[in-house]
Amino acid sequence: ANGTTTPLPATGGRLAGLVDVAASTADKRGSFEAMAQKLVDDVNNWSAQGVDANGNPGGPLLSMTAGAISLKTTTSDPAAIAAASTDGTENGNLLQLSSLRGAGSAEGQWAALVASNAQSLNSAKSEAAATATRRDGAFAARDEVSGIDLDTEAAQLLRYQRAYDGSAKVIQVARDTVQAILDLF
Repeated sequence: ANGTTTPLPATGGRLAGLVDVAASTADKRGSFEAMAQKLVDDVNNWSAQGVDANGNPGGPLLSMTAGAISLKTTTSDPAAIAAASTDGTENGNLLQLSSLRGAGSAEGQWAALVASNAQSLNSAKSEAAATATRRDGAFAARDEVSGIDLDTEAAQLLRYQRAYDGSAKVIQVARDTVQAILDLF
């Protein structure tokens, strides 16, 4: 209007649902990307705190160059895993690996994301069930107000059809009888 463009928000219907799903998906995708980056950072920081089987400082074990889809390991050599601690304990750094777990960890974020998706799914199923119940109630209320019962109407229609067929047969027999009487003269 007047040379300006104003977006019209979709406030209901299928289009609004699609816009809502797109926004929710974009948010969840961003959360997933951040979670994957946190996993890479946490594992690589953990590796840097130890030494590998050759006595070298632990190097990065994971890399992610273009989002979570590019997440990959940087080595396939078990000797390159920094299992030992810097004080010489052979499994000292491995014992610290469990510190990467917890509420603020990538694992905790993953659990929260899965729980959020499960809650959204449950909510959508409940909403769909409630909507179906309201729809069925509305149809029943409409049928009560209109006073039309389709089963009764179908039964009546069959009864009227049989009565019509019977009446047509009576008229046919009467016509044949009258014709037979007139043929006698």
